[in-house]
Amino acid sequence: MNLTGVIIAGGKSKRMGKNKLLLTFQNQTLLDKAVYLLENFTSKIIISTNNDTLQTSYTVLRDSIQNIGPLAGIYQALNNATTPRIIIIPVDMPLLNKQILQFLLNKSEEYAQINIFKTTQHIQMLVGIYHKSLLPVIEKQIEKKLYKLRDLLPVSSVNYIDGTQFEDKFINVNTPLEWQNLINKYER
Repeated sequence: MNLTGVIIAGGKSKRMGKNKLLLTFQNQTLLDKAVYLLENFTSKIIISTNNDTLQTSYTVLRDSIQNIGPLAGIYQALNNATTPRIIIIPVDMPLLNKQILQFLLNKSEEYAQINIFKTTQHIQMLVGIYHKSLLPVIEKQIEKKLYKLRDLLPVSSVNYIDGTQFEDKFINVNTPLEWQNLINKYER
C-alpha cells in the first residue's frame, strides 16, 4: 500500500508544560520514536504541528485552520500527501510499535475511507489509515463546525479493526503525571 506517514504532533503542549516532542523515552525523543516507527512503512513523512520551534528535515505542516484540533492536521496532511492514503500516529503515544502498525495495514480495507482500531475502552482515531476521498467530507464537517474526529464516523465509510490485544499500548501522555507514570512503569 502506497502511504504517506503522518505524525500528529499537536500544538503547544500546554497541559504538559513543556514540548512533548522532545521528551525522551527509551533513549529517543517522542518525535524521533514516531519518525523511526513510520520509516518502517514509508519514506514519505509529514509532521503536523503548530509548534513554531520544530527543526527537522521532514515536511512540517502547520494547521491552515486554527483551533479545531487534530481534524485540522489530518485535513492538511490529506491535502498535501502525494499518496491516496495516509497512515497517522500521534507523537504522544510512545508504546506504539511496528507490530501494531503492521496489523493495521494487514487488516485495512481498500473500500474504507477510515481504517481505525476499536478496543473495549476506545476508538483510536489517531492511529489509522485515512483516504484522500475524506477531504470533501472533512470540509463539510468544518463548515458545520463539527471538529471532533468522532463526528467523521457517521458520515464516512469506516473499517473498525479489533485492537483489543494492543489496548495496553494505546497510552498517550498529556500531563506531567501521565508522563511520570509511563516512565515509572516502562523505564525502571
